[in-house]
Amino acid sequence: CGRLKCEYFLLLLYAEEQNRFEIVSQNLPRSRRQVPSPLLALDVADVVLLQATGGEPLAIENWEEDPRLGAWREALGEAGVRSLLASNTRGKKAEAENPNRKSKVENRGSKIEGLLVIGHSATRTWKRAERELVRVVSQQLGLILHSWQQSSEIDKYQQFERSIKSGLAVLQHSGEEHSGPGKSAASPMIFPDLRLQKLDRNFAQHLSQTISCPLVAIITWNPGQESGLIAAAVAANPVFALNPEVVIPVQTDALIQKTLFTGGVLQQSMSELPLATKRWLRSPGIGEILAVALRSAPEHAPVGIVLVADALGRQWSELSVNLLSSMVSQLAWWRRYLAVQSAQDSQRLDLEMLNWYKQRRFEDFYRTVGVGIKELGELSQSILPAAKEQKDALKTLRYQQVLRQVGNALGSTHLLLKQEQWRLQFGQDAVLVSAWLRRSLDRTAPLIKQSQVLLEVNRETAVSLPAGQTLSVKGDSIKLDLILCELLIAACKRSSVGDKIEVRSQLLGEDLLELSVIDSGRKCDRQLIAVFNGGSGPDILAVSANRSIVQNLLICQRAIRLMGGNFSLEMLENNLIVVRLVLPLATA
Repeated sequence: CGRLKCEYFLLLLYAEEQNRFEIVSQNLPRSRRQVPSPLLALDVADVVLLQATGGEPLAIENWEEDPRLGAWREALGEAGVRSLLASNTRGKKAEAENPNRKSKVENRGSKIEGLLVIGHSATRTWKRAERELVRVVSQQLGLILHSWQQSSEIDKYQQFERSIKSGLAVLQHSGEEHSGPGKSAASPMIFPDLRLQKLDRNFAQHLSQTISCPLVAIITWNPGQESGLIAAAVAANPVFALNPEVVIPVQTDALIQKTLFTGGVLQQSMSELPLATKRWLRSPGIGEILAVALRSAPEHAPVGIVLVADALGRQWSELSVNLLSSMVSQLAWWRRYLAVQSAQDSQRLDLEMLNWYKQRRFEDFYRTVGVGIKELGELSQSILPAAKEQKDALKTLRYQQVLRQVGNALGSTHLLLKQEQWRLQFGQDAVLVSAWLRRSLDRTAPLIKQSQVLLEVNRETAVSLPAGQTLSVKGDSIKLDLILCELLIAACKRSSVGDKIEVRSQLLGEDLLELSVIDSGRKCDRQLIAVFNGGSGPDILAVSANRSIVQNLLICQRAIRLMGGNFSLEMLENNLIVVRLVLPLATA
């Protein structure tokens, strides 16, 4: 200042998010009060002018006649400044330091890192040598500022890491708060929304503090619904408050649809929004908006959006955008975890109740049929002496045969009730293949007839077995019957009228038998095969009519493997569907 005979020295640092200039250092005459920090944001035209000077300071010789930097006229004018030089501390070379660095949200004035302002209390002309001196000094100071900014960036990303960790802690605490050991197993279903409400509210509060934002709103809906609700909203000031009862048309709202389509963080100004969106996003304080979809993975349906807002002129830094994106992703996965957990709890409770119901019904069935069998047995003893004619003898024989079949069925039910109340038990019977096929085909005959498909059974003829030995596999006879019936039923559902279903059996070496069920696959969804071969089962939260088909096939696969065999499903190049069962042969 002494060399330039100036009285005012101000070093300004651009605060990107707030779009304003913080005063890092100032030197003024003793008779003048300090210039209050921060200075107001400059007009776009002034910012462009400072960027376009090519490193040359912006010179104002008489501020009363010069409209430039008008946003600072009042603050600096009260301090006595009448003329000044303003130089961008970055300069030309600094502009090109990292040309590939781009923020996710474009910021006006982002090329300005700091400004050096040299002022005088009187109007004056600025010589070229004076301008050059200010330019050189500003760039020297710019190196210091830039180094300080880099250190600040490191601190910010350390804060980013801390914020992510603290965000995870908040989510974990909210998710586990209602599932402690003292809670009933049924409590998640009795109060299914309590954990989500707590989770959303804590997340909104934490996000508001982390990115210093006066409004955070979480808007959610269930997949397939046409309207959404504000699940949680945190407003630091009443001018940012939203109506919590508003119903939002998800399918037609421009902001929501644009957010879902963007696939990342969307920036919008309030002035850019259509009237329909402003009807529910009605708050006088909102000027700038960031929105991101609440979606755990691209293949999962979105269940909402997270919206943050601030006053007009807020410039969103890259750090804030990254934090928002990462924290919303965490929230989406936690919400999905709770939803899956809730769905699994519901299914478990349903299965427990179903198992209880079937158990009691089978017990009642066993008791009733047992009494009937006993009475029929006593009745048959009284009929036998009177069977003199051949016709009566045949009726009696048939009567005894039916009685024996019912008794066998009752006996198997007795084993089910006693040994398989909560877990299946797999026997290691020698199951005659021909009888296995016959029983399964008899059971599915009505469906095959109704479906109007052709059934063809091909058995390997070149099977050399010792005399008196039959072809048998090792497994649980009843469960093998049910599994083959399940495969034939699925094949019928995949086939059209007139299609052929083929059942083939052949030996694989000396120890294994392969049984294949082949159908046209005309009505088969390829995605079902992909889900089955993925092995994890269908998405528990997805709404699909075919979900039970995949679940049944996966259950059959697990049962076959527990019996020492293998189960596979594939689609051939000609679109035929082949299901293969490989089972160990029963040894003599």
